[in-house]
Amino acid sequence: MGVVMVLRSICFIYKTMTPLTTCLSKTSMRSCGTEQSTTTLTGFVTKQNYTVHSSRCKQGLNQHVKMPAPGSIEFKAIHKQEKKLFSLYFDFESLTVPYQRCEPSPEQSSTENYQKHVPCSFSIVTKSEFEDYQEETVVYSNEDPNKVVKTFVNELSRLHVGMMECYKTNQHPIDMSQEDEECFRESTSCHICKRDLDWESKTNYPVRDHDHTKKESNFRGAACNFCNINYFERTKKVPAFAHNLSGYDMNLFILDLIKMVEDIEVIPENIEKFKAIFTDNFIFLDSLSFLSTSLDKLADNLKSSGLDSFKRLKKEFPDNYEKLSNKGVYCYDYASSWSVFSETELPPKEAFYSKLKEEIITDKEYERAQEIYKKIRMPYYCVTSLKILDPFVWNTTDLILLT
Repeated sequence: MGVVMVLRSICFIYKTMTPLTTCLSKTSMRSCGTEQSTTTLTGFVTKQNYTVHSSRCKQGLNQHVKMPAPGSIEFKAIHKQEKKLFSLYFDFESLTVPYQRCEPSPEQSSTENYQKHVPCSFSIVTKSEFEDYQEETVVYSNEDPNKVVKTFVNELSRLHVGMMECYKTNQHPIDMSQEDEECFRESTSCHICKRDLDWESKTNYPVRDHDHTKKESNFRGAACNFCNINYFERTKKVPAFAHNLSGYDMNLFILDLIKMVEDIEVIPENIEKFKAIFTDNFIFLDSLSFLSTSLDKLADNLKSSGLDSFKRLKKEFPDNYEKLSNKGVYCYDYASSWSVFSETELPPKEAFYSKLKEEIITDKEYERAQEIYKKIRMPYYCVTSLKILDPFVWNTTDLILLT
């Protein structure tokens, strides 16, 4: 897209079903213009620029590179260098409900929808840099897909409250030595943005920046007032990761998220996919954008560093974490109704055939599935009894691999 454009107008589309061009025109002329591309959600002030853009899109030129003038590039998002104190990982599982369909006409080309994905469960795993934070593994399943999604959004709110309570209890006043004070008074540049300090400014004056999470010797250096405020405030937004978020999980909860939060912004990849979703409390990101391979391959790569690298998996399953250090297999097409979760025997190997990939699991993978189903029992199931096909098992263990 060239320039990343944050679109609040997406919210209006979902809430009011307003045409896209009308929603885009609600933003400023400078950001959207009078002509809008529904492919890239980019606005153009002149008809000529829009025509050139459309011509490139039709040719498959999805990105036009225009280099800036020498010396004009400056990194300003200094706060993004700060390590996040909390993070969250989540994943959904769905029932693959077949569509009732008729035979397509052999004389016409057509697209066939053969199944609908209905969310039936989710898992959430939290992590933190604070030792006193109680990391959680949340699992939930219900026959009602609306209840699943609403519970997911509510759980996010609850988890954020707990994170911020931990954040507040770990806030400490500045602790400076005499040498630190002398260093501050002699400073000429901000240790964050590296610009010169303005000791005469009434708004962006130098301040003593410190690490609020450390009790002693927590002075970090002299900083601009604006840099100091941004550093402190930005740490409160928690990144929430899902593998293939933009391609799958986002579509399951985005509508309910829009209804239940006050403000939401997105960075669109196109009209159907978002690179990031921003709310007051979370930044939803696709881990596939940072780790561009399958979870199975990522787990294999981590194994090269030794099984001790699976710290969270070892914590949750101290006796069986070695068996769970690979991505699990699941019979997605077989799980087409809620009734299959009451089965107490592992389905035959043929039930693990994937219509999407047009392949079946190997004998080795099926043997591993049999072993895990017989021996593994999740420690935190108290709502329902553990059935042989509960999506909790694979949903949660796969998610812990991602963390």
